[in-house]
Amino acid sequence: MEILVYTPEITPRIQYIFELIFKEILNLEVCFTNNIQGFKLAQNPKISYADEPVDDELFFCRHNLLLQSDIRIIHPKCFDYLDTKAFFEVNHLQSAFPFDLFAASFYLVSRYEEYNPENERDQWNRYKAENSIAFKNQFLHRPQVNIWANHLLEKLIHNDVRIVVKKREFKQISTLDIDQIFQFKSLSFFKILKSCIHALLKRDFAGCRLRLDVWKNRKKDPYDCFDEVLELHEKYNIESRFFIQVGNYSRIDCASDIRKKAVLETIKKIAEKAPIGSHLSVRSNTRKRVAENELNCLKFATLQNIDNNRQHYLMLNLPETYRRLLHLGIHHDYTMGYAESPGFRASICTPFYFFDLENNAPLNLQIHPFCAMDATFKYYLNMRPDEVFPVFEMLKNEVKNVDGDFITIFHNDSFADADWKAAYERILK
Repeated sequence: MEILVYTPEITPRIQYIFELIFKEILNLEVCFTNNIQGFKLAQNPKISYADEPVDDELFFCRHNLLLQSDIRIIHPKCFDYLDTKAFFEVNHLQSAFPFDLFAASFYLVSRYEEYNPENERDQWNRYKAENSIAFKNQFLHRPQVNIWANHLLEKLIHNDVRIVVKKREFKQISTLDIDQIFQFKSLSFFKILKSCIHALLKRDFAGCRLRLDVWKNRKKDPYDCFDEVLELHEKYNIESRFFIQVGNYSRIDCASDIRKKAVLETIKKIAEKAPIGSHLSVRSNTRKRVAENELNCLKFATLQNIDNNRQHYLMLNLPETYRRLLHLGIHHDYTMGYAESPGFRASICTPFYFFDLENNAPLNLQIHPFCAMDATFKYYLNMRPDEVFPVFEMLKNEVKNVDGDFITIFHNDSFADADWKAAYERILK
């Protein structure tokens, strides 16, 4: 049975966020009306989203954000609410909540704050976690939108016993970013020679021997962990995605060269056993032809259409990056998260369609947010493998509590370290 929503103005923002919360998170159907008489006569479970209630229905007092069509510089003030935080406070005694849950959710999911030109960017021109309202108010580690949605569901069921919910199931998805298929195996003679000389200058004789043994196929390449990883995924029944970077090598983008037979064969082997996505380079974020070339190379290597992507270095400039991906034929992106901090960048752990604030309309691009990455702990937080498990476990429990998708990122080079390999398996259990 559909839940009928009365609202005086049915705007694109209202339709978008209500459908996200009701359909995608709560698995409930929702429809809208701005006809008061029709609303009063309707037999559906019903709620109103307005300045004043219509009758005795469940009423949600609104903030003006969802009535707007432009982008403004706003600085919401947070306050404590139940076991969590809230903002966009409303002052109406009959309102089901003391804040506009829908406007607050829209603000977070649309990444409204990332359009603010006042924000300082990092060296890669990426939005910094420390600028976000979630970081500043200590709820970055929580899927806030899902938590609010559950509070909403409790109100709905209490108000109308006819509402029956088919709950979403918790899902764990392990994603691997493959910047380089191999560390040494596919290097040219001159590159392996240069690498050996570099090792010898550091008196790393074992490292020099390893390079030669791998290059001559006497030992397995340290980055070639794919059979082991796939076996772990099967053992623990974990869904997976592999994001592979191909194209031209550069200082930033150490892409694999699919002209090398071993590289091509390995990519094809992975593609036979798990879903593959593109790992578009940093350069591709501003160069259309580079992105097209990389995507075509991966299609050639896998003999598949590529519909999933994650940006290398998590390069994400809104809304340009997402518009560019759609133009390339990508409809699922896994970039939404921070490099320097674990947590929920969009404060949600359910896939959602991105809303383009500049055009005031949703895009046909589904965002799959991740919440933890090995590189964050290794390079930004300087944590040891044995220290990261409690963080992963805490985030996993947050997602389990709201039946969301727990998406993590590891890189294949981490498996060259036995301690990181052990940490990965522990996270999967």
